[in-house]
Amino acid sequence: MSEEQKQPKPTDAVLGGTTPPFRGAVLGGIQGVKKKLESSDQALRVEALQKAINYGEEVLKVLREATVEDKKAVARHPNTPLEILHYLARDKNKELRSRVAKNPNTPVEILHSLARDEEWWVRYWVARHPNTPVEILHSLARDKNKELRSGVAENPNTPVEALQSLARDEDEDVRLGVAINSNTSVEALHSLVQDEDEWVRWMVAKNPNTPVENLQSLVRDESWGVRRRVAENPNTPVEILHSLAQDKYRRVRSGVAGNSNTPVETLQSLAQDKYRRVRSGVAGNPNTPVEILHSLVRDESSGVRRRVAQNPNTSVETLHSLVRDESSGVRRRVAQNPNTSVETLHSLVRDEHGGVRGAADRALRERGLK
Repeated sequence: MSEEQKQPKPTDAVLGGTTPPFRGAVLGGIQGVKKKLESSDQALRVEALQKAINYGEEVLKVLREATVEDKKAVARHPNTPLEILHYLARDKNKELRSRVAKNPNTPVEILHSLARDEEWWVRYWVARHPNTPVEILHSLARDKNKELRSGVAENPNTPVEALQSLARDEDEDVRLGVAINSNTSVEALHSLVQDEDEWVRWMVAKNPNTPVENLQSLVRDESWGVRRRVAENPNTPVEILHSLAQDKYRRVRSGVAGNSNTPVETLQSLAQDKYRRVRSGVAGNPNTPVEILHSLVRDESSGVRRRVAQNPNTSVETLHSLVRDESSGVRRRVAQNPNTSVETLHSLVRDEHGGVRGAADRALRERGLK
């Protein structure tokens, strides 16, 4: 870049003109950049370091003299120029290199270089990066560091065959990553159903790719946590949900109560459960019918009544009946429900509680009625 390019001209926007300066060069050239680096505002210093790339080899000196904390901020910033990321990826400070590996805009060529970094922590973030190519993930899946293999196992871009291999890993955290991954094959999930680690089975039960036959197997799992994840899984069939609705553990029944696939007759039964968390799950379920919701307006728990007031299926009449609820939290949620009638909102703007009045006032304004 020539000296002429480095300095703004009278026609440049930075001097009141209309022509954008070359690559965003700032007023005062490299001296202007250095002046910004003296600011107490880190955001301004980071911006200055990013702009330094416009001034040729001067950028190297400016970056060398910057504080580690400022360089870390530059390394993780999404707008940092690629040339600066290249420079920081070679810095002796491993924290800086790991920040570059975390940056969502770091290009493949830099990730290739960082995948061979001597520090496992840097390689770990390459393993988790959304832009890391398949061939690098394959290579990192064989790394001796278990945390790094775990990072590969959780990356949604990791190929199926690599996940299949990691499902047999000796480390439970690696297998857990495979169980979590949305790209994991049915075969790999099947192999993890009987895993000795409870957390692995939890995640298999939660994974939306887990086939019905495996969910049926997990219904009999000794861990209530595993059974709860089956109860919450959107793919769990009706007959399994009906069975789990009678589980002795309330958290399992609560999972059934909140599942959008749970049939009406099961919701009807759970609406009478002795535990409020179960009834709250029914009250919050978007498929709970109007009649069941209306029956829950008299529930002893204000938490259950709040969920009724929030539910998009709650009728105008039911919402109006909650105007006199003793809990201001319930009344505020009535005001926020899009089904609430104008008449009810006009009543709530006179509520004794400021939060309720404010919510009702906003609702009327959003409808163009104030």
